[in-house]
Amino acid sequence: MSKAEPTGKQPATTTLAWRLTALYVALASLVLLAAVTTLYVELIQDLDREDDALMREHALVLDALLLQPQKDAASALLELEREREVLGARRMLVRIVDDRGAVMVATSRFPKSLSVDAFPRAMDARAAPLRGVDVEAEGVRYRAATILLESTAVGGQEATLQVAIDRATFHLLLGRYRNLLLGVAIPGVLLSGLIGFVVARRATAPLRLLAERIGAVHADNLDDRVPTDGMIAELRPVVASFNELLERLRNSFDKLRNFSSHLAHELRTPIHTLCAEIDTSLQDPASDRHEVLQSVRTEAEQIAKIVEGLLFLAYADRPGARIATRECDLRELAQVVTDFYEPIAAENGVELTCDAPGEVVSKVDPTMVQRALGNLLANALAFTPRSGRVQVRVFSSPDGPMVEVEDDGVGIAPDRLQSIVDAAYRADSAGPASGYRTGLGIGLRIVESILRLHHGTLRLWSEPGKGCRATLQFAANAPSEASAHGAGVPTETKHDG
Repeated sequence: MSKAEPTGKQPATTTLAWRLTALYVALASLVLLAAVTTLYVELIQDLDREDDALMREHALVLDALLLQPQKDAASALLELEREREVLGARRMLVRIVDDRGAVMVATSRFPKSLSVDAFPRAMDARAAPLRGVDVEAEGVRYRAATILLESTAVGGQEATLQVAIDRATFHLLLGRYRNLLLGVAIPGVLLSGLIGFVVARRATAPLRLLAERIGAVHADNLDDRVPTDGMIAELRPVVASFNELLERLRNSFDKLRNFSSHLAHELRTPIHTLCAEIDTSLQDPASDRHEVLQSVRTEAEQIAKIVEGLLFLAYADRPGARIATRECDLRELAQVVTDFYEPIAAENGVELTCDAPGEVVSKVDPTMVQRALGNLLANALAFTPRSGRVQVRVFSSPDGPMVEVEDDGVGIAPDRLQSIVDAAYRADSAGPASGYRTGLGIGLRIVESILRLHHGTLRLWSEPGKGCRATLQFAANAPSEASAHGAGVPTETKHDG
């Protein structure tokens, strides 16, 4: 059978280093673009101000020449144009327009296609800074301005001066500057990408180191911990959480190993007994088949109880497990369970009593509550010697209904109470005080699961040689249907004293 091919297209993934590099390049490009744009705009404005100042200066010089009585407009323009040519100054076009818009005098190179209306509104160059506009004539771009003349030398009437300066040098300079900016920007972006990738690789190096260390952890070395030496501060909480996870996994694996060991041991005994009984019956045709079947049935019931307990724990630990509850008198439920175990207690020489002074009503699943009480009584009878006492008490408290099972048996060390409700845990060191069979050792685990399903709490107290006390505290206002994994469900195991 061939391997199944993926039906859907897998999304493309990129490494964190490449993502950081792309982000770095994008940010660097934006900053570089903003800087280049700012410099380019500032250069244009500086050149505009420079040309405006040049036209203003030229206009003021011409106005001063026209104020001299012996100077007429034509001679003044001609003289000024010769001086600029000798000095190698930039090309300047000048013409004088009367108040009706007619051209009175113009320089020889002034383009005829550049109409009077193409110039901006007249300004007083002495009162405020000059501000020209860009115009185009015969394929040539000019910076143009209109200035009010103070002189009236042109025919004795008021006139305005229109000035235009060739901007070929201006656009040539801008073109060179654009090429320079591009020559700097493109290598800058590429260099920023290279630097960004190097920085991103160095920044993600601790993550790769952490991934290598985590990848080295497997089931055989759960006791190892990921060291925090050399880790950056941001990753130390992650490492600490991962180490805590390893500790929980190790504990879970230990519990699973113990559980598997107990399960194999406990199942092996009835299975071997079954096989031995069957083999004996097959080898001895004259044997009592009824007695053999009775023994086989007893061992099969023991195996069934073990499997039933495991199935119950699997269900109770499943998220969303729910039970149906109804109002019951806990006193009556406790009395029924006590009556059931009374013959076993009498056979073992143990006094079993039930103290329930009044009615104690709570919303519970009666079958599960009886099962929890039965498990507690089974443990108490198993570890209480002859002439001992087991007492069941039912009462109400401000925290909710209570059921206690207390014995004066062998007890258990307080330091082992923390793990006594773990699955497949038994007080083997103490050993049963009677011949009563204790089973797989998941009884208290089942009791704890039942209490959790009822939003209740299991508390334990024990001291070697003085017995044990188990308290079942049910919720004061239990819902009609309880969830095993509801939010805020208080499930705990405590020991007093």
